[in-house]
Amino acid sequence: MIPILSPAVPRHQILRIAAATSLLAATLSGCANEALAPLDVSRVESKTPADSISYAAGVYGGWWDKAPLPGQPANLVLYSTKTGRVVQTVGSPDPLSAKNMESLKSPKWAENLIIVMDPSANSVVDAFAIDANGNPANRSTRAVKTGGYDGWWNSTPADGHTAGLPVETVQVNTDTSQVVDAYNRTTKITRVSYTVVPDPAWPKHSIVIIDTSTGKVIANFKINADGSPMGSGGRGDVAR
Repeated sequence: MIPILSPAVPRHQILRIAAATSLLAATLSGCANEALAPLDVSRVESKTPADSISYAAGVYGGWWDKAPLPGQPANLVLYSTKTGRVVQTVGSPDPLSAKNMESLKSPKWAENLIIVMDPSANSVVDAFAIDANGNPANRSTRAVKTGGYDGWWNSTPADGHTAGLPVETVQVNTDTSQVVDAYNRTTKITRVSYTVVPDPAWPKHSIVIIDTSTGKVIANFKINADGSPMGSGGRGDVAR
């Protein structure tokens, strides 16, 4: 829209405003008609949540069922770490090579997992954990590799006073319900007999510290896929 100007406005200003208006119109028109280059997603890591994966009649459905984006692989295999075999194919993937199998059988993967791989690029493009019935589960896709965690619950203060500190604790991974470490302050042993009773209220992808004398959680913190504490700044929860 060209502005309506008073007759008192000098002619050179009218020309300047008209030119600016024309330039703006051309710019807007150019944006509307410009052909955008397709986005290459080949190096974008998938963050597919478990609830977006469907499972029916032994077939997993997900993003691979849709038209592939530029750079997104279309020929895939879905491999089960539990059975050690391909349970589903998408498109026409290449046969698995020795290099593919080396990647799929890596000890970094959890035991009950579906790995989505592009064999031609030897690239894992997605992974999701499954339950005993094969249904997608909201659990970590990597096995936790750690010897345990050090914190106020299993350390001795510099002054040597341990009054009020727990005598015996266990550290439980909430994704696997497994004891990853334990400590008895009196006997100094780290092998403790303790039966874990999972609690639905426990936070996912976390470690809970349990005082075995009461069975109560006295500390908890989130962990990364490799087992390292997430954002542990200053709290003393350090992986060993």
